[in-house]
Amino acid sequence: MLIWAVICLCVFQQGAAQPPLTGTRCTDRESLERFVAVQYPKGITYNTRCPDATWIDVFLRCPSIKCAERPIVMYHIGCNKGFDALKAWMQVTRQSIDLRAYKKATGFGCGACNQCTAQPDSLQTNDADKKQLRLFCVEPMPATFDTVSTHISQLGLDKAGLVVQNAAFTSLEDATVRNMSAPFPTDMKYLGDEQVGISVFNPKLAPHRMVPLMTVDMHVRQHSVPQIDIMSIDTEGQDALVLVGAQETLREKVSYVEFEYNGLGDWKNRSLRGTIDYLDGLGFTCYWAGLDRLWLITGCFHPGYDHRTWSNVACVKRHQREWYGIMEDIANRTWQEWRMFQGVQEVLKKYANREAKAILIYRKLRHSNRFAGAHVVMPPALTGCAPSLDAGRPAVPNAQTVLSGLAGQSHSTFWVGMMVGVGLGRLLHGMKNRL
Repeated sequence: MLIWAVICLCVFQQGAAQPPLTGTRCTDRESLERFVAVQYPKGITYNTRCPDATWIDVFLRCPSIKCAERPIVMYHIGCNKGFDALKAWMQVTRQSIDLRAYKKATGFGCGACNQCTAQPDSLQTNDADKKQLRLFCVEPMPATFDTVSTHISQLGLDKAGLVVQNAAFTSLEDATVRNMSAPFPTDMKYLGDEQVGISVFNPKLAPHRMVPLMTVDMHVRQHSVPQIDIMSIDTEGQDALVLVGAQETLREKVSYVEFEYNGLGDWKNRSLRGTIDYLDGLGFTCYWAGLDRLWLITGCFHPGYDHRTWSNVACVKRHQREWYGIMEDIANRTWQEWRMFQGVQEVLKKYANREAKAILIYRKLRHSNRFAGAHVVMPPALTGCAPSLDAGRPAVPNAQTVLSGLAGQSHSTFWVGMMVGVGLGRLLHGMKNRL
């Protein structure tokens, strides 16, 4: 947090978009290592399906936002139940909204990521800087749209800048092929359904309504939007096409965009690599988004990333110096914690293997005729704190040395080290008892 605060003290510099990255930021080996890192412990989906975007809270406390003499602008494309939009509203305006009461009134479930319980960190501060927000909540599902729109109006947010719109975004080519509209089910059993997209729903299966199709570029021109600070896309397989339909807006007006990647809809025939390169060309650097963790993708792409399972990607415009620096800092911290963890794991593995052999030797000595009746003392190395038996072998770190070596590291790194150190101590104690 201290690093983020220092970054946010810098003067906001708005310049021309940087050219796309040339070459790569990672060697093939490092790309493989980063691929392994984001997979740990249970895969990319486990780590990124429900990200906790703590970096956005930091964005909103930076001078580029706090000193802006204009409303903050956000797009939630695939707004669904509205929980994420309402959280964003609270983050910017500091207006408290009871999401549980909203859930009860609408009849919605809590969301795949339990969004109905989310409360932004900004509400816990005494920050008196309240910003005006212009938020577009775009939802194609008729029943969901009607319900969200009604309750947003009851909260009075429609008059304060929260616009709920029944539409679906895609690329201009796709919208043209579909005659600028697409069918979405009207049955109430689809209320709040998070699995129906343009390419997913079969109109023969249920009553439906034709919903207008458009591109982000078209919408921005229609509503005279000068700048978009944050854009969130969750369109059940159409995310890449939405990005294609936002090319002009992304190049000129967007600072940050996040989208969902999976195996639905258009993603079945489109690679993530192509989308990352497309965004790179528009000046964005992208990361896998996790729980206060970011794993770099742009410049370090690994073929294994084209996995087509549920995950989330966050991208920042490189010329937005503050926000880019914040996300790079989090990504670097994530990577350094992984490297530290891997280093300790290697020590543990090497130490355990060497000591396992030593244990077998001393067990044989203890039961041999030559040492019958003799008391064989456990060598100091096997007690976990003394130097090794042979001169060529380095001292073995115990819990204390692991912790002392972490001085100056981040809070989360400290606790990782503590857990590893305690585990190492238990390993050594267990080997001693087995003798």
